[in-house]
Amino acid sequence: MKKQKSRRLVVDASVVRSAGTTDHPVSKACRDTLFEILTTCHKVVITPDIVNEWKKHRSQYSTIWMASMVARKKIIKADIPPNEFLRREFTNVGISEKDLRAVIKDVHLIDAALAMDKTIISCDQALRDILTEVVTTTSHISRLMYVNPAQNVDVALKWLKEGANSDKIWFSIYRL
Repeated sequence: MKKQKSRRLVVDASVVRSAGTTDHPVSKACRDTLFEILTTCHKVVITPDIVNEWKKHRSQYSTIWMASMVARKKIIKADIPPNEFLRREFTNVGISEKDLRAVIKDVHLIDAALAMDKTIISCDQALRDILTEVVTTTSHISRLMYVNPAQNVDVALKWLKEGANSDKIWFSIYRL
């Protein structure tokens, strides 16, 4: 069997927070997603901003998961500078002030994803909807993959198992 290429994934605090030990569908979906990342070839990208968010929002399960990821050397520490051009693009696309605040709050995830393998795993569907709305006028984000494990966990888990390739159009920012 051909060895899969390891993908460098950006995991939002919304997944880390939601991954618990309950049978709630979102908790289970996030827990299963983190477990799949741990047991496959993929790695997780962390920046100082991502670590700060994780520390504020981590669950007991995700704390143990993170320790396991560190032990297996599956964490990529990166110091990614803010993409000022991207921030200006978001400011100029004509979205509401509320939507702009939401994007700017999480733009560090986009910076990290664009610097690595262009994949964000997040339960923040509102952010994905905003990005979908502006993708045609914000050229950089058209290359992003945005995976919400709470929306369709079976597809997300299969996608991770099969290598998290970017050719799976159901995860792209574009709404077809």
